[in-house]
Amino acid sequence: MATATEVAAFLVNEGIETGRHVRPMELQRLIYLAQCESYRRRGIGIVDAAILAEAGGVVCTPVWRKYYLWGALRIQDRQAGGNRLDATDREIASQTLVRFGGIAPGRQIALVKAPGGPWHRTVHSCATLPAPIDFGGFDGTRQTTADAPTGAPSSVSQR
Repeated sequence: MATATEVAAFLVNEGIETGRHVRPMELQRLIYLAQCESYRRRGIGIVDAAILAEAGGVVCTPVWRKYYLWGALRIQDRQAGGNRLDATDREIASQTLVRFGGIAPGRQIALVKAPGGPWHRTVHSCATLPAPIDFGGFDGTRQTTADAPTGAPSSVSQR
C-alpha cells in the first residue's frame, strides 16, 4: 500500500506523460476511484490515508494539503515520489486515469456518489460530515454499470 501523496504524484506524472493533466479536485476523485478499484480487485486499499466523505464529494487530506494551491488549474509540474508504487498499484492507478481522467467533472462526481458505493453508504450512515469512508467489504457488486463510461470497471456506476 502506497501513501496517498505517492499515488497522487503517480497520477499527476502519468497525466502529464499521457496528456491527461489533472486538476486538484479531479485528483481527489481519481484517488477515491482507484481506492474503490483496489478494494474491488484485491480487498485492500491503494492508499494508506483516510478518504473523507463530504457533501460535495471526497477529500484525502494529505493530497489536498499538497495540491490545493493549484486551485482549478491543471497540475503541470512533475512530482517526486510517483515512482514508489509497486506494479499492482501502478496498474490500478494507471487504469483509473485512463478510464476516468478527463471525463466531465459532473460524471466523475456521479461515479463517486454512486448508490451503494462507499461514499453513498458513509454519507447515509453518518450524522456529521466529513467522515472517513469505510471501504471494508466493498466488492462493487451492488452497483450497476448501465450508464458507466466506456471501459469503466464493473464496480462503478454512472448514476
